[in-house]
Amino acid sequence: MPPQRRKIISCGTCRRLRTRCEKLPGLNVCRRCDRLRIECNFPNIRLSLDEARTSCGPSTDNQVQIRPEAPGEVQQRLSAIEDSLAEIKVLLANSSNPPKPSSECALEESRRSIRSSSGSPANDGVVEEFSKTAPISVIRNLGHIITGTSPDASMNEGLTDCVSIGLVNESLCHTIFRGLQSLPLKRYGLDFNPWEMRYRSPLLFGASVLTGLYTIQSLCNSELHISLFEHVEGLATKAILRTPLPLESVRAFMMLSTWDLVPAKLDRYIDSWLMSGIGLMHGLLTIDFPRSIVPPDWKREMTMRTWNLLCLTHLEFSVGTGRPPVLGPEHLENHETSLGDSWDKKLNAQTLLFTALFAFIVAKNKSFSEMFEYSDIERWRTNNKSLIEADDSLSLLFAYSCAQLILYRHLLKVLTGSLQVSEPPERIQARTDSLIELAIYHSLKIMNLYLTIVASDVVVTPAFNSLMCTNAAVTVVEFKHRVKNARETSTLIKTLHSSIENIGRPIKAMGWAASVMDRVAMEARET
Repeated sequence: MPPQRRKIISCGTCRRLRTRCEKLPGLNVCRRCDRLRIECNFPNIRLSLDEARTSCGPSTDNQVQIRPEAPGEVQQRLSAIEDSLAEIKVLLANSSNPPKPSSECALEESRRSIRSSSGSPANDGVVEEFSKTAPISVIRNLGHIITGTSPDASMNEGLTDCVSIGLVNESLCHTIFRGLQSLPLKRYGLDFNPWEMRYRSPLLFGASVLTGLYTIQSLCNSELHISLFEHVEGLATKAILRTPLPLESVRAFMMLSTWDLVPAKLDRYIDSWLMSGIGLMHGLLTIDFPRSIVPPDWKREMTMRTWNLLCLTHLEFSVGTGRPPVLGPEHLENHETSLGDSWDKKLNAQTLLFTALFAFIVAKNKSFSEMFEYSDIERWRTNNKSLIEADDSLSLLFAYSCAQLILYRHLLKVLTGSLQVSEPPERIQARTDSLIELAIYHSLKIMNLYLTIVASDVVVTPAFNSLMCTNAAVTVVEFKHRVKNARETSTLIKTLHSSIENIGRPIKAMGWAASVMDRVAMEARET
C-alpha cells in the first residue's frame, strides 16, 4: 500500500507565510487570522500535496519546482512580506480609534469617577480596551504572532539562586524554612513553598531566605546576612529592567518593600515607596485581574493577595513620605472585595483607610471648617466596626491610630503655618490644644499596640510600623510638657527602642527620643 500523503490543512494566508495554522474548533477560521482580524480562507476540498502542486498549473521540464531550497522561494517570501504588511495595515486601522469619552463632559465625569473612593471607575473598561489596541501594544503583540512565540516566554529572570553560588547551603535553608512555618505565612506573603522557587525565581527564593534569616537570632546582622541582602539587592536591580516580569518577582518586590530586611550594619535603607511602586507597575503588566474569584482558586487568591499587599504598602508610604501614588484609585481599589478571608478583609480595609487619608490630605480649596470634617475616615471606622472589635484586630487598630496621628499632625501644621483664616484666635488655640491631646493619645496607643503585636508572633517588622512608632515617639517628645506621666512614657519609649533594635534595624531618631524623654522623666522626679 502506498504511504498516506500529508493533507493540507492550512488556510491561504498561513500557507503563504509558511507559518503554523491552527483552526479554531467549530469555526472556519484559524487562530492567527482571528487574532489579526483578517479574512481566513480554507479550501473547501483538502487536496493532497501532489494534487495541490499540479492544481497550480502543469509542470514542465523547464519549470523549477518550488522547494524550500529553490531560488523560486525568493518570490514566495516577497509575497509573504507583502501579505504581512497588508495585515499590519489592517491591524493598525482597527486600533486607530479606541473607545473614549465623546466630549469634555464625559472626560470630566471619568476623572471624577477615578477620584471617587467607592465603586469601579466608569472608564475602567475603556482603559483596559485601549491598552489592548494602543499602537505600541499592537506592534509588540504582532511580533509575537508573526514569530509564533508567547509574551510569557520572556518572563524568565535568568538569574542564579543563592544556593548554587555557594552563599547559603541547603541544610541552612531547610532550617530557615522550618522556622518560617511557625509564622503567619499569609501575613508575610509567604503562603507558598519556597523550595519550588529556587530555580523558578531565584529572586523570590533569595527574599524568602532573607526573611527567614530573622527566625535565627544569631544570624541577624551577621556577615551572611549582609552578603545575602546584597545578593538579593543585585537580583532585584537586574529584574527591574526585565519586562514582562514573572509574578514571583513581583511578589519579591512586595516582600522587599514591606519588610525591613536591611542589615543594621549597612548605612542605607530600601525606599519602600519606590520599590512598591515598581512592583505595582510590573504587576499591572503581569497580572490578569479578575472582577471576582469564582470559583475559588488558590493561585488566583495568592496573586490578588500579593497585589493588595503591594497596594497597602505603597499607600502607607505615599502618606508617610508625601509622595503621590504611582497608580490611580481605579487600580489601587479595584480588588477590595475579591477575597473573603478574615485577614484579607482587614488588609483591604487598611488599604481603603489610607486611600481616604491620602485623598483628604491632598484635597485643595478646603475651608477652615472643612479641614476638621474628616467624615470619610470616620465613616471608614463605622463601616469596619465588626473588624475593629474582633479579637485579632490589633493590626487594624494600629493602622487606624497611625492614620489618626498622621491626620492630626497634618492639621497642626496647617494651623501653625501661613494659612490665613478668619477664625478668632481663641478658637484656633482651642483647636490646636485639642489636636495636640489627640496626637499624644494616638502616639501612646501606637507604641503600646506595637509592643503587643511584637510580643505575639512578629519576627521581622514591617518598615512602615517601625517608622510610625518612631514618629509617635518624636511626637510625644515634641509635646513632652503636655505628657501626664513622663516616667511611664520614658519607660515605654526605651522599651520600644530596644524592641526595634532586636527585631529590626535601629532608628537614630528613636534613640534620640528615648534619651530626651529620659531627661524629662528625671527632671519630673527631681521636682
